[in-house]
Amino acid sequence: MIALAPGLSLLIQGLLEFAPLLAGLVKGRQTKAAGPTTLAAGANLPDLLAGVNTLAESAQADLDWAAQKRHQQQLAAFHRQTQLQLAAEQRATTLQWLETQGILANWPLWLYPSQLLASHPASGPLPLRIFLSLRGEFTVPNSPHSFAMETHLAQGLREFLSQHYPLQSATRPTEFLAGAWENQRFHSEASIKALFGTLQSEPTLVLESALDGQFLTLRVAYWGPGQATYYYKTLAQWSYPSLLKAAARAQALAWKTLRDQLLALGEDPATLEALASVPAANLEWLTKETFWQSQGVDLESLRLPYQIDATAVEWVGELLIRYHCLVAAWMADSYHLIYRDVPPLLPTLLPQLMAPEAETRLGQPELFTTLTHIARGYEQIYQALEAERRYWVPELALQFAQSLSQLPDPSLARQQLTLSLQAWLQLRQIEAATGDLLLDQVLGAATVSDRSYLADLQTCLAALADTQAVAQIQNQLDRLTPAPGDPASPRRSPLLRQGPGHLLQTFPGYSGRRASLAITPVGDQLVSSSLDQHLQVWGLPRGEPLKTLPGHHRPVSSLALSPDGQYLASSSQHCPKSKIRIWDWQTGKILHDHLGHRQSVRFVAMDARGRIVAGSGDKIKLWDIRTGKRLGTLSHLGSVHCLAITADGQTLATGCENGKIRLWRVNTGKALRTLKGHTGPIHALAFGADGETLYSASADQTLRVWHFTTGELIVTLKGHDAAVNAIALHTDRNLLISGGADTTVKFWRLDNWALQHTLSDQRGAITSLALSADGQFLASGSTDHTVKLWHL
Repeated sequence: MIALAPGLSLLIQGLLEFAPLLAGLVKGRQTKAAGPTTLAAGANLPDLLAGVNTLAESAQADLDWAAQKRHQQQLAAFHRQTQLQLAAEQRATTLQWLETQGILANWPLWLYPSQLLASHPASGPLPLRIFLSLRGEFTVPNSPHSFAMETHLAQGLREFLSQHYPLQSATRPTEFLAGAWENQRFHSEASIKALFGTLQSEPTLVLESALDGQFLTLRVAYWGPGQATYYYKTLAQWSYPSLLKAAARAQALAWKTLRDQLLALGEDPATLEALASVPAANLEWLTKETFWQSQGVDLESLRLPYQIDATAVEWVGELLIRYHCLVAAWMADSYHLIYRDVPPLLPTLLPQLMAPEAETRLGQPELFTTLTHIARGYEQIYQALEAERRYWVPELALQFAQSLSQLPDPSLARQQLTLSLQAWLQLRQIEAATGDLLLDQVLGAATVSDRSYLADLQTCLAALADTQAVAQIQNQLDRLTPAPGDPASPRRSPLLRQGPGHLLQTFPGYSGRRASLAITPVGDQLVSSSLDQHLQVWGLPRGEPLKTLPGHHRPVSSLALSPDGQYLASSSQHCPKSKIRIWDWQTGKILHDHLGHRQSVRFVAMDARGRIVAGSGDKIKLWDIRTGKRLGTLSHLGSVHCLAITADGQTLATGCENGKIRLWRVNTGKALRTLKGHTGPIHALAFGADGETLYSASADQTLRVWHFTTGELIVTLKGHDAAVNAIALHTDRNLLISGGADTTVKFWRLDNWALQHTLSDQRGAITSLALSADGQFLASGSTDHTVKLWHL
């Protein structure tokens, strides 16, 4: 829909240029790390350099090839240690003398150098520090106000990083410093050079956007610790008026969908037109433009008078957020892969970043081209790392293929699938064939220990609708199933025998969104949100697909079943507004829609009294399920991310993006108290059966247990290595179950708060958990687009 080819081509070119740079860094690191180091722990820099010179003279005089090789290895190790010592010396010298030499006069940040150089973590990995630089005024036509683009962009990037690359992460930490850049005074190459001269020892990423006249430009600067120079490149450039025009068109189409729904309910057309004058006028011009184009009229020289409002400018902000998140994830993955051997996370996040609504904004051809070159960039990194971690390649490529398998064009997924199969065969020193014979070769060489890889391969091929290949793999899995008493039996590993969690089924096609799983009260059916924007119902425990509930035209963001099993509520993201749809569970018919939310509905819940509670933005609205009548509205102090309601329907808890939890009296709407302690957004809440305990999960990687009637914090549970996204309570077994972005499901005892057991069979972040009422089945949904069903 949007002509973004020039901007995307620049982004693609930047990614392609950056990938060989990273590959070179990796190869250079491998060369330097070829041998063990013999450097004393407390060696100083002069002694270190003297040792290097002595060792070099010794190596030249020695004619023994074996000894010379050993000396060369030691030289490489000494050289690598020298770089680390130089970086440390550089940091110490900068801290002592920088501010006295007047460099601060040209410093582009509000923060002092000492605040950055002296803020290293006491333990754990060094985070990638990310700065946001934005220049230009994003004005709203016919309005005295400007759109707060920097605030909007920072919030979107902050939410993404806090969920997937949080500062507290033990694997992929990033430190996002929004508001640190002095935007208007310092920019472009001069500011990057000034920053690099001081922070050369620090891993740094600068995301720079500028609105100069008619063009919106995205640039990126990056360097790793001790890197000799910095990378600075223009990644994308758009015509800003063209973006606004595309936004007006998208706004018109969204209005058309909503208007048609309201007209079907009998609303007066004139009244509806008055409610949305701007999108209604734009829809009229869009209709004319579409008709003229269908008649072969060339409209290039014709400027149609589309009206631009704040919503259109916000739409441009959403586009910028997606690009910033994509680039930030790519650079963070590259940094942690090269310097800390951590596998990339972006492949599992691509479906979220390139969701269906993104396709309408970027255009399917541009989206496909972008992903093509991102895939090529990852392949170059994998090839460069192959000497050290060649066993990673098959699984990493397969993981990427699973992410790409949800696109309408399957060719990208097929390419990654072929790469995975070829790498798997190379590890076993089998010469890879071509075409369909690759799968036959893998199946012929697979053993019992390869069942996990084959199961993931089957899931990917199922998403690609390759039924013949799926059947081939299933036949091989059946042949490789050990006898029940065999220790190699995949049905229950030694770890699983020590705790709950026998894997029964894997369901493909899951959307990966939070709070989008539910099990019926009788435990015979599972409902989940699917990638095709519908709801899929599965039979339990065999996992047969029973029915599909269509009706949503945007991704389903949350769903809930009523305690009596009569109603299903689902919300979808009709950006910027949302609706809640109520279904008759037995018949699958749509009963009615709840309209009135002005922002995306993040979470819905239902109580035994026939009320539905939904949170969107900073508002919580209560509705009557049967009549569709709104019962009340509660106003929060921040964006609501999750909520929970007690079994008696008296108390409501809401979790906010600022880490605070607020408790409410439902009948009166009175705020009871605020619980403080979490340092990241709240992702999940659950009330205990005792009516006194509240459980919370947060992006700060912790779970907290509260006595909510007094506000007392009972205990903080730590064990996840990334954000905790979902929780469930198994009261019969006295367990708290949590799912995190670290791909694990953890079981905690409620009597002593000990971590009892961990499940780690999924390859993406756990986003949703659903527990059957009898406690026999647990469903876990993941960003790898699968739902795992466990027998507890």
